[in-house]
Amino acid sequence: MTPQTIFDIMLRVAEESNNEIRYSHKYCEPGYDTPECEIIAFANWNTGSRFIPDYPGGVLPRSARAKLWAHRKLTGFRLPAPPSWKINRWSGKRSEDQTMPRICRILEYYGIECEWEDEWTMCDDCHGAIRTRPDSYGWTRSYWEDCEYGEPQCEDCMMENPEAYLEYLEGDPRRALTMDLDLEQCDYVHLDEEWEHGLHEGQADSPETVAESLRKLGVERFIFAIDGVGQFDCHFSVWVHESEVPKVIGRDSLESVPPGPSPAEKCKRALQEASIALNNSQG
Repeated sequence: MTPQTIFDIMLRVAEESNNEIRYSHKYCEPGYDTPECEIIAFANWNTGSRFIPDYPGGVLPRSARAKLWAHRKLTGFRLPAPPSWKINRWSGKRSEDQTMPRICRILEYYGIECEWEDEWTMCDDCHGAIRTRPDSYGWTRSYWEDCEYGEPQCEDCMMENPEAYLEYLEGDPRRALTMDLDLEQCDYVHLDEEWEHGLHEGQADSPETVAESLRKLGVERFIFAIDGVGQFDCHFSVWVHESEVPKVIGRDSLESVPPGPSPAEKCKRALQEASIALNNSQG
């Protein structure tokens, strides 16, 4: 059987066990190769649980048997499967449900990629798979979400028409470029200054203070870009639209941008307070 046939069967098995599998035909996440079968499955692959009722004497009351019979006629299930609203009236126990782990092993055997549903989503344009949770300290987003519609768009689709993304980033210190977009080709000029924000001493640069300094110079069309991400810090820079570069050239305002609140000092203070609170609690 082909991977597609196996996948269709496993979809039905998952549905019959009240589980859901979503799927995509390609990866849009940098560093991931689309499988040859072009099937990527997303689900909760953990072991589940199911309710096994205890029937006193092995015989159900007549009313319960009638409901089970009606349920069987409606659904086609031959095994006793009482409606969920009736389960809590019967005693019983929960047992492990290995349906999803078994489905995952079968899919992987046939070359189908299995990913966790809470770590991935799909591009609203091309329906490619994009990661939403980090898989390393250096991970950054390869998608963005439109403020108006809230739908994710992958890097490849954004590249086809970057104007909306640039407008989303421009002038907001709470947003930064995380994708491989050449801002120079989009008429932005990189400023020589580079900043750091993190838990190490001296890494107290703040996008808010940098943005405030730029606005004092009359610069409104600027974009922050993430240049690198580590376990405890990140490096960022600023690009200014070429139409406003003359407002910055020859000005030393950015060289004396005051640092923001120091994350290192905040962390040190929090650890000291936690140590004092622990000592006080122990008498």
